[in-house]
Amino acid sequence: MMKKLSDKQFYVTFISLFLVLNLLNGLVVSLPIFNPELNLYKFTFQSFFMSLLGDLGFLLMLLGIILIGSRHKRSVLLNLTIVSVILSGIVFALKIYSFYYGTAFSFFNIRTFSNHNPDLGRQLTIFLWKNLFIMGQWIAVIPAIIMIILNVLVYKHRRFMTPNPFTYSSDVREKISYDYITVFKFFLTGLCLYSFSTFTFQYKVEANHNNYIVEDLEAIQNMGVYTYLSNDLLGYLTSSDEKIIDTDSKNFEQAQLYLDESQKENPISFYGHTTNNSEAIFENKTLIMIQLESFNTFLINLIVENPNTGETYEITPFINSLANNSQNLYYYNFFSNIGVGKTSDAEFAALTGIFPDGNIVTYYDYIHEDYETLPKLFSAKGYETYALRGSNMNFYRREEVYAQLGFNPDHLVSEESLIAEGKLDLSINSHKMNGWINDNIIYDKLVEFVDAEQKQFIFSLSTILHSPFMEHEVITGMNGWTEFIPGQIGRYLDYARFTDDALKGLFEKLEEKGVLDDIVFIIYGDHKSDMSIREHTKLIVEAKDLLYNQKISHNVPLIITSKNTDLSAYNASTSLVRGQSDIKRTVVNLFGLDAKYTFGVDILTTDKTITYVPLTMDVFTDDFHLNYRGREVDNPTITEEKISQFIAAFDRFKTLNDLILHNNFFGESDNET
Repeated sequence: MMKKLSDKQFYVTFISLFLVLNLLNGLVVSLPIFNPELNLYKFTFQSFFMSLLGDLGFLLMLLGIILIGSRHKRSVLLNLTIVSVILSGIVFALKIYSFYYGTAFSFFNIRTFSNHNPDLGRQLTIFLWKNLFIMGQWIAVIPAIIMIILNVLVYKHRRFMTPNPFTYSSDVREKISYDYITVFKFFLTGLCLYSFSTFTFQYKVEANHNNYIVEDLEAIQNMGVYTYLSNDLLGYLTSSDEKIIDTDSKNFEQAQLYLDESQKENPISFYGHTTNNSEAIFENKTLIMIQLESFNTFLINLIVENPNTGETYEITPFINSLANNSQNLYYYNFFSNIGVGKTSDAEFAALTGIFPDGNIVTYYDYIHEDYETLPKLFSAKGYETYALRGSNMNFYRREEVYAQLGFNPDHLVSEESLIAEGKLDLSINSHKMNGWINDNIIYDKLVEFVDAEQKQFIFSLSTILHSPFMEHEVITGMNGWTEFIPGQIGRYLDYARFTDDALKGLFEKLEEKGVLDDIVFIIYGDHKSDMSIREHTKLIVEAKDLLYNQKISHNVPLIITSKNTDLSAYNASTSLVRGQSDIKRTVVNLFGLDAKYTFGVDILTTDKTITYVPLTMDVFTDDFHLNYRGREVDNPTITEEKISQFIAAFDRFKTLNDLILHNNFFGESDNET
């Protein structure tokens, strides 16, 4: 068919396809049909139309620039093809980012990729590409493929070539002859559409009285992917080192009142009720706080059955024994509070009681020495503080961040410190697996730290249970479920068993050392396992529903245990919704620390609260789970009016949290971070 077209028709068709294909490709990032696992903002025709206008404007500007800057028609088509390949690559990369993080990319988070872990980076790249193609996201590269094929046809059929009048034996490329004023109008039209889309969204944001909460994903769905990215890049390149703060004095006044309220002994909750505090039942005891990597609550008491033999397998027997012990406290409606910083954001929420904002990695942009943190409060009580992790020194810049948060700089364990001590040998396959140090090595160092003569606060990260759960000779294929639960979810269960065994080993070694009786453990999960709906449904059929899948993804366990201490008197609290940002207040009360700021609720009380995941804007209450972006709840008795009222209250709550985070209400900003 293309062969029958005249050069002029082919030229117009090529340009039209460039506009149409790339315009439609932008929708791959923002439409629900292409993002079945992503919390998107509720679809409206207005936002859809404005996003199309914005992206059409961007493409028209590119077209105008290419037309003005090209001398030959072949050059125009080649340049349009190159641009299409770049745009398709960008769209596909955005899909990879959103699949892993559950939100939109921003250039302000580009430092996330500076985390040095080559093994993890390579494996995640393979894993994410594989999953995107399985899920049909290869559609993002279709425009590039079509434009490349058309460009090949141009050269194959020698289009846009004219005889050379001087040699009579060779052709020359057909030069462009058109009215540059008309082409400039092309560019100007694009600029107008682009600007109209941008300013319309900005006006929409300003018109909202809760305009402090603006997510990148919302901007993409209202402005268009190319319009958003170019605006975001421009903002990133022109931004100063100092943080941009909200200038609304009313917001600042409300944030100060919020902070003043947090300084009361019994501040009011989200629901406006006076909150309570538990007693200092663990005063002067050692606390070991363990954050389990990617450990979801559905793993606890999970038993899988071989459909052929009927044989059953318990995935995490040791952690189950802790959760099922009536003297311990196991919170099964506990949720992560992560942003794009994921594990590091979970740490931040637990250590400070403050939610990350979701869009920015907290450890990169919002860390300063003025926070009141658990390590600082323990240090003030005469405790020694320690922090251990299974990654290198600079991963999420933890070496300097931990010191700023109050951990003793001499007690920071990393890959480098373990190598220097001769405890880690990278040539041994079982010492570092898939980019992470074996949990057993970390726990051995932890046991070495424990001293019955000291009061200690030890914070340790488990890291082995980190996606993408690649095959490994000492972890995968060693359990009976491998035969009937294949694929990624089966390997996830293998890694979970390894995590469980390592934790069991830690308790046994502490018992052998004779120090277990004086230790309190707070064990909790950090964030979702990054498993797709497709993988989840192999274990949990209900996970095919997005809302339910998001709930089980962000639902992580919390266990509080201390040998020979009966905590059953607090069992009434274990069914209530809680989050990582509630940990600080709880620890302060249980250990009798002298805190100035009181965020969240005391987990052991029966005070009701809400918690949320800044990354995906899933909000959890005792009555319902809200997908904030889609205004969807899992409780059919909740009316639209109640949803609107709740969202308005939540907007204020999140705005005040983010204001004190962004503007350092606790002291002077540290511009170096």
